[in-house]
This record gives sequence, C-alpha cells and structure tokens, in this order.
Amino acid sequence: MELTKRLRQRLEQEKGKLQQIQADIAQSKTILGQYQIQGFDIEQAAIIHRTVAQQTQERLSWYIDDLVTAAIEAIFPDDSPRFKLEFIQRRGRTEADLWLTDSQGNKIKPSDDDGGGLVNVVAFALRIALWSLTRTTRPVIVLDEPFVFLHNRDAHARVAQMLKTITERLNLQIIMVTGEDESEEIIGAADNIFKIIKKKEISALKIF
Repeated sequence: MELTKRLRQRLEQEKGKLQQIQADIAQSKTILGQYQIQGFDIEQAAIIHRTVAQQTQERLSWYIDDLVTAAIEAIFPDDSPRFKLEFIQRRGRTEADLWLTDSQGNKIKPSDDDGGGLVNVVAFALRIALWSLTRTTRPVIVLDEPFVFLHNRDAHARVAQMLKTITERLNLQIIMVTGEDESEEIIGAADNIFKIIKKKEISALKIF
C-alpha cells in the first residue's frame, strides 16, 4: 500500500509538471503569434518606407536634374550635357552619384571637366536647387568665386543674365565674392558692388 501511495503521488507530480509544460507551450504559441503579427506589420512598414523613399528620390532626382540641366543649357547652349542624379545603395545606406550624360547617354563625372567652367555651373545650380528645397527665413546665399574656371566671355554674359533671372524669380539675394580678374559682365550684373582695396596693410571699402 505504501508503494502504491508513493506511485500515485509521483504520478500527480508528473501530471502537474505536464500541465505546467502544456501551459508554457500555449503561452509560447500566443507570444509567437504576437511576434508573427508584429513581424508582418514591420515587414509591411518596411515595404511602405522603401516605396515612399523610392518615390521621394525619383521626384527629387527629377527636380534637381531639370534645374541643373537648365542652368547648363543656359550657359553652354551648344550641345550641352544633361545632369543626372542617381541614388545608389552602398554599405547599407543610400548615397547619391552625380553624372553628366552626353547625347549618346554616356556618363561623365562633373569633376572630369577639362577646366571650361562646367563644374562651376553644376555646383552653382546644385546650391540653388538645395536652397529652393530647404528655404529658410533668410533668402540669402553667399558664394565665393563660383565661376572662377569659366573663361569664356560669351558665357559670362549668359551667367550674368542667369543670376538676374534667378534672383528675381526666387526673390533670392546672392552675395558673391569675385577676384579682380572677374569679367565686367558678371560684376556688372550686381545691384551693388563693394570693392576691398588694400593699402599699406590697411583694407578700405569702396562702394560703386
């Protein structure tokens, strides 16, 4: 009888353990189901995020491509290349590549320009494009010799016209530092001209 009693007690103990295991399994299944739902929601959110990011990048690319290309065509009207902004995934993050494309679709890096000032025009147009996307309460851009490598005098006249058009249409004030060798066309486009003259280690300001 004593052995039977001990066996029954052991059986009841094992039943209790089994019930606890079954309860733990049921709870784990519930938690797993919740994680699966959350995982699905996260996956759907990631898809939406990627879709929105792609659409935003496409619109941003189109906007910047169009503006920079328009600036290039305004300064170099004869067989001018088009500007192309490409978003590329590298090392787990999005990076932007800048290209110029010729009439055959060949890609050229703006930095490979032969010194004719094309890279200056691209850099200037990019500054304007970024400013227009992040307009602040102070519509002012400060530029330091932005067209220093643009040596074509005919292009200088087109730069002057482009500067006037941009400032008027965007209500933008451009403060531009130039060198002494800057062309009269570009300097003459300014509403106000301030010249720094240095005499005997003393700088003086002259207003024209």
